[in-house]
Amino acid sequence: MKAMDILETMGSIRDKYVLEAHNQTAATKKRIPSKRLLLIAAIISLLLLLMGCAAVLIGLQKISLGRVTVPQYSQPGWTMDIVSTNGYVESVNYKATQEWIEFINSYDQDRSLEHAKDTNGYSSPEDYRIYNCYTPEMQTKVDEIAQKYDLQLAGPIYFTKEPNEVFSAVGIPSMMHKSSENMFSLSGGVYYRSGSFNMVGMVDHCFTGRSTADSILFVYTCDKKDVFFPDYVILKDMDSMDSWEYTAWDGTKLLLAQNAEQGLIVADVGEFNISVTLNFSYSSPNGDVNIQNPCSREDFEWIADTFAYQIIPQEPEAAWLKNPNGLNTCEDSMTFAEYFDNWMPGSVGSEAYSPDYQIKPVDLDEDGIDEMLIWNTRTGVVYEVIIREGKDLKCVYGGGTYALDDHTVALYLCEGNVLEKDCYDLQGKQLNEYYRFQDHQLVLVECVMEGEDGKFYWSESGGASSLMWKEITKGEYDNYRSKYVRIGTPQYPSSEEIADIQQSESNILLQVLQNQALFYSISNDESCTLSEYCADESNRLGFEVSIIRYAFVDMDDDGVQEAIVDFRFGENSQVMCMVLKSESQNSIVYGTGFYYRQMSQIKEDGSFAYSGGGDNDGWAKLRWENNTWVEETIEDSEQKADVQWYSYPIDAE
Repeated sequence: MKAMDILETMGSIRDKYVLEAHNQTAATKKRIPSKRLLLIAAIISLLLLLMGCAAVLIGLQKISLGRVTVPQYSQPGWTMDIVSTNGYVESVNYKATQEWIEFINSYDQDRSLEHAKDTNGYSSPEDYRIYNCYTPEMQTKVDEIAQKYDLQLAGPIYFTKEPNEVFSAVGIPSMMHKSSENMFSLSGGVYYRSGSFNMVGMVDHCFTGRSTADSILFVYTCDKKDVFFPDYVILKDMDSMDSWEYTAWDGTKLLLAQNAEQGLIVADVGEFNISVTLNFSYSSPNGDVNIQNPCSREDFEWIADTFAYQIIPQEPEAAWLKNPNGLNTCEDSMTFAEYFDNWMPGSVGSEAYSPDYQIKPVDLDEDGIDEMLIWNTRTGVVYEVIIREGKDLKCVYGGGTYALDDHTVALYLCEGNVLEKDCYDLQGKQLNEYYRFQDHQLVLVECVMEGEDGKFYWSESGGASSLMWKEITKGEYDNYRSKYVRIGTPQYPSSEEIADIQQSESNILLQVLQNQALFYSISNDESCTLSEYCADESNRLGFEVSIIRYAFVDMDDDGVQEAIVDFRFGENSQVMCMVLKSESQNSIVYGTGFYYRQMSQIKEDGSFAYSGGGDNDGWAKLRWENNTWVEETIEDSEQKADVQWYSYPIDAE
C-alpha cells in the first residue's frame, strides 16, 4: 500500500500522529506500511462548496465540503471530493473546518514558508501542533476560528505506549463491541485533554462469498463538539459511494458510505462526533489495486456493528495529562534518554518502535556539551537535533516535521560535525546545503547546486531562498560534494572489495546476492534466488518486498564471512534482515530471517543488539549448529565499530 492510498482514505490533519504509532506485527495478517501520512492541508486546492439547495439533504450531502484539486501530484487537474467527519452541514464544527480549509488553501501557496520552517525560528506551542502551524499567522488564524465558533483548542496531544492506555485515560472500556473484540488488532492511539481520542488498528471480516477473513485498516475518531478539530476525509469519487442511514446495535444513528476501496462511518453522539474511516484495498507489487470489498450493504453494516458508539469519554485526570507529546515534563532535569523513551515515531516507548532509531550524542558546536541527534542508523537521516537549555530540552530541528516527510529535504551528519541538507531539486536538479551548529541554530557554511541549465554553482550565504551564486566547474562541484562525508549512510563497494570477495570462500554468497545462485530459505522450506524470494513474499503479503542493503561479516567467528541482507516491506523500512550462511560440507547456502527486534545494530565482529520487550534487551552472537543458528548473549557491544553496509544492488554504478 502506498502512502497516497492511505492519504486518500484518511485525510484528517491529525491522523498522521496515530498512523505513526501503527506497527502491525501479527504474522498472519497483511502488513500495512507505517509510513507517516503526508500532511495535505497546505497543498490541496479547495473549490467552492458544491452543495445544492435541496430542501432535504441525504447521504453524503450531509457532510460534503465540496471538491478538492491536488495540483502537486502527477495528474493535472486531479480532483477528489472532501467530506467532514466532525459535524454535519451547518454545525459549528463543520463551519470551522470549512473556514480552516479555505484559509490554508489561500495561504503559503508556493510552500516557501513551510520549507523555511526549520530556519525561521518558529516552533508552534503544544496546543497548536495538531493544526500543523508553522508560522505565527497560522496560529493566529486558529485562535480566530476557535473564538468565532466558541470552540476550545484541541491540543496538546498525548501519546501512549499501549493502545489500551487510551481507554484508561478517557475512562471507557473500549471502542469495540464486546463480542467482537477478538476480531480487532489495535496498533496505537492518542488522546486529548477534552477526552477526545483517535485509535488505529485492523478489524477482521469475512466478506460474503469468501472462505477467509480480510484484515481492514481503520481509524476510529471521537471528537468532542466544543473543541476545534478540523477533521475531514478525501474520497476518490463521491459519486461512486453508496451511502445510507443505519441504526447500530447500540441504537446509534449512523451515516454509512462505501465503495470497493473505502468505507466511512459517521455518527452524532451527544457531546461527541464519531467517525470511522476504513481502507478496503491495497496495492500489489506490480501496481495493481487489490479490492477487498464486494460492496454489500449487509457486509458493511456487519462491520459497523463491530464498533461501539455510545461510549461517553471523560476528560482525563491530572495523572494522564503530565506528558504531552510523549515528553517527560518532570520537575527534575530531563535526560536525553527520557526524551527518547517516548519519542515518536520510533523509540522504545512508542508503538512504532524500531531499533533503527537511535540516540547519537554529538558535540556539534564543540563547547564541551553534547547535543543529541535522533537518527536512523539504517539510512543516516537525522530526524531531530535536541539541545539542553537549563532543565529543559529543546528541539531546534525537526520537532514533529521529520526529514522523511518531505522528500525534498533530508538532514545528514557529516565528518567534522557538519550537517548537510540534501534539498534535491528544490531549486535546480540537485541542491546541497552545509551547516555548522552555532548559538543553538544551524548556520549556513556553503551550498552547491547543479542547475536546470546544466551548469554548476556555489554560494556561501543565504540558503535556498536568497543566494549569491557563483558559477563553478563540474570538477569544483564534485570536490565540494566529496569533502563532506556522510556518517552512517550505506556506501557502494569498490571494485577491489568485490574482487577480494570473489577470490574468497564467500564468493558463493556474492553469487546469491547477484541472483546467480540459489539459497535455501529455512522459513519457506524451499530453494530459490533472492529475486524469487522477494517476488514470493510480495505475492504472499500483498505489497512489494525488496532488498535495500547488504554486508559481509563473520557472524560466528569461524573465519568465513556470512552475507547479511536487509529487506524493505512496502514503504516500511523497519522489517527484517536475512543471514546467508554458506555450508561448505553440503554446498548449500542457508538463509535465516531475523526481525529487527531480534537483530539490529550489527557490529564488525558479528555481535548485534536484540530487544524482546520489557527489560529483555541485550547483545548477542550467533553460533552455527546442526544447520541452524543458535543465539548466545554476550557483554555490551555498543561501543564496537558498526558493520560496513553497502547499497543494493551490488552492480549499481
